[in-house]
Amino acid sequence: MNGVKIYDKVDGLWIPHINLQLFAGNTYYVDYATGADSNNGTSTSTPLKHCPGDPNYNPSGSAPTALLAGDTVIFKGGVRYYSYITCNWAGSSEDRIIYDGNSAGTWGTGQPVIDSQNTRTTFFNINQKSYITIKNFECTNGASLYAYRAGIWSDGVSGNVTIQNCFVHDNLHKGMYLTYIDDLLVKDNEISGHLDEANQFCYWAVNVAFCSDAIVEGNYIHDNGIGTAFAQVTGLKIRYNYYRDHWRPITEDHHEDHFLIADSSGVEVYCNKFEGDPYNDQGLFFTYGALATGTIAEIWSNIIIGTGANIACRNGGNAPDTALKVYNNSFYTWPAQATVKMIEGSDITDFKNNIIHNISTWTMVAIHSPGSFAGDKNCYWHDVTNGRWAWQWNSPGQILCLTLAEWQSASGQDANAIFADPKYTDPDNEDLTLQNDSPCIGSGIDLSGLDAKYAEALKPGCTFPNPETTIRTGSWDMGAYKNENEKLVLVLKS
Repeated sequence: MNGVKIYDKVDGLWIPHINLQLFAGNTYYVDYATGADSNNGTSTSTPLKHCPGDPNYNPSGSAPTALLAGDTVIFKGGVRYYSYITCNWAGSSEDRIIYDGNSAGTWGTGQPVIDSQNTRTTFFNINQKSYITIKNFECTNGASLYAYRAGIWSDGVSGNVTIQNCFVHDNLHKGMYLTYIDDLLVKDNEISGHLDEANQFCYWAVNVAFCSDAIVEGNYIHDNGIGTAFAQVTGLKIRYNYYRDHWRPITEDHHEDHFLIADSSGVEVYCNKFEGDPYNDQGLFFTYGALATGTIAEIWSNIIIGTGANIACRNGGNAPDTALKVYNNSFYTWPAQATVKMIEGSDITDFKNNIIHNISTWTMVAIHSPGSFAGDKNCYWHDVTNGRWAWQWNSPGQILCLTLAEWQSASGQDANAIFADPKYTDPDNEDLTLQNDSPCIGSGIDLSGLDAKYAEALKPGCTFPNPETTIRTGSWDMGAYKNENEKLVLVLKS
């Protein structure tokens, strides 16, 4: 605020008026190729060489010595930046500090490249600062480091951090390591190639720990050691992402976890696509320790193709009141393990409206510790039968079930499930929408009464990441999609 009093004339009287408008911060420009730290940095013709917060930044003359809330630093597109930035100053709730890699596309070409030259480990250190936005950078060539640090990282208390539209790739360490952040948004990034083949280390694309109200949205996360790992996170939303082919460096053929979630609660996983191959260790792996209580995760309207144990849960001795709620997911798998596997005291409290189509003879559902498992209105199908059991139920003892009727008898669940070909449109080319004569159309349970959010479904023809979604109405279908022929089917039935 400028502190100047402004008067308004009301009914012939001059009334003091306080100007509450906050002035926008400064905009600074950085061009590593042609800039100078003696410039003022306030125009593209007088850019800085280094960003404030870079350890090599040596301001002189009229160059800024610090960033203030509301300031934006724009890096020239297409220019390689051979250093790293520490966020030494915080923004505010009204005025964030923004590090912008030419997102408007008006200065230079494409994204600037933060290049660590295989000698540095960090691109951006958030440094316990709040109200920070980092957007539209390419970050690559991070050096190998066997410690808790990464390309974009934070290891201290902060809040309201956004990382958006960055391409973080081919680093010999983690892509992002983000801890103790409240209100974290990781959105619309591509993150790939985080592993160390020479030393047989696999790293996470994104590691989030000790955070609350975190959103991981619209990212393309592929070809890392592990896609994402979360520990002790509350209020986590994982949505609209595309996960593909995470693998250990021993051989590209053996893929690993899409994500691992430990000791967390209030997790929502919806409208994502997870694609792997039969060698994945686990697809979506949940493990619980002493901090995990209550409803740990709700998983709905996801496409899961080709991974090993597609949804696996291992409870390390803790007995939460409830664990997983799994609704309206579409599986097309040739797993090396059970498609859905609950072990060591873990539990699914609700398993409804899902389609599991195995193209192998491996187990579709294995419940080692039944707890309060409740399943119904699911479609099960496998293409090959050679006498191997399709379901496993451990209460009391181990009961191996060859048929749906045996599974229903052993578990007392899935009374209205079906064993039938769901008739995916083109599953070998990843189209898991339903053909018009699919037995899954109109055969689900309306779950909107449990929570309106479960009605969000994938729209046929959508692409990942950031698929188009819609709301289920009328008779619900099984699986992740709300089919375009839903209204036609309802008319015919009436």
